[in-house]
Amino acid sequence: MPKRANGREPFETEIFRVADAADLRVLLMRMHRSPLITDATPNDCAVLATIISELGTNIVKYANRGRIRLVRDANDARPYIDVWAEDDGPGIADLTLAMQDHFTTGGSLGLGLPAARRLADAFEIESQLGAGTRVRARKYLGASAPAPTNRLSAVTNDTARRPIVGVRPPSRTHQFETSVCSRPLAPHAVGGDVASWLPCDNGLLVVVADVTGHGNLAYRVAVRVPAMLSQLATSNVGDMLRALDHELRGSVGAAIGVLFLDPDAREFRYAGVGNTGVSRVNGSHWRGVSRDGMVGLRMPDVFVQHGALQQGDRFVLWTDGVEGETFRPARLTQLTLSADELARDLVAAHGRGQDDALAVVVGWPG
Repeated sequence: MPKRANGREPFETEIFRVADAADLRVLLMRMHRSPLITDATPNDCAVLATIISELGTNIVKYANRGRIRLVRDANDARPYIDVWAEDDGPGIADLTLAMQDHFTTGGSLGLGLPAARRLADAFEIESQLGAGTRVRARKYLGASAPAPTNRLSAVTNDTARRPIVGVRPPSRTHQFETSVCSRPLAPHAVGGDVASWLPCDNGLLVVVADVTGHGNLAYRVAVRVPAMLSQLATSNVGDMLRALDHELRGSVGAAIGVLFLDPDAREFRYAGVGNTGVSRVNGSHWRGVSRDGMVGLRMPDVFVQHGALQQGDRFVLWTDGVEGETFRPARLTQLTLSADELARDLVAAHGRGQDDALAVVVGWPG
């Protein structure tokens, strides 16, 4: 690894040993508190968590033990995190085959390495029979790179490594307020409710999902959703739902709501499937409809709703762990409440004790 002129390595790094599922859970919890990602967006964190989960699970299943390193650096002042997964296991006999979706020798869905490669802005894997495997997956903090660098190599060859490409920020973005509050079902530390948002087509795309079940099993599917959003984002909410349905086939399924705020067109659009809810709480009253079904399992025809959008409008989205029908309108419409305060208030006051709960507040400030 090259060094700076003063001899110091040009990055910040954290190293984690991985030998079992408990190590991996600890790693994921520590990642969310790591100073390396203090300026990361919720979508960045979700993508990184998914990459780490997939690569760490691969180590546990096939190599018994290994290391994951998180390395932070910047490319043309654009910060990124490199996730290195290294082991001294048996190696991979056929990398091309191993990188195909649903190929597995371990009785799983076979999505680990292919999923990590799709989610990363750049990806490299090197493996040698009897000498282990090394993977590097890069995630830029912000918009995803338009052209990932994905290299497969049967043996280690540092001199042949291609540079990892940089990314360009979007040409123009509007200012939005966004906040999420979630609470997993006790005693679980994680759950199946997740939310994410990112700039798209000069507007804001927001997704909330409630994966079937609770705890770690639901969480492993839930963290895929914002990661998929990062790769498949479109302002067409119907196409977004259909793309998520395609990606979640073979999983336990999820209820998902997709909202797009389009300030240029002065319009919002929504489509949802399953027990998710959405309501405009500042501005003209509006409440969305999510059709019966399950994304990834029982996908109905998509019903896209739309309406006029004005500055000052604020929306609340929630999963069915929150009793949306009992919201107090007077509390919701208090503009003196910040988005953070309102999201926390909704989960605290209306969260069901027997389910994961999540509420998102999103608005276009006046």
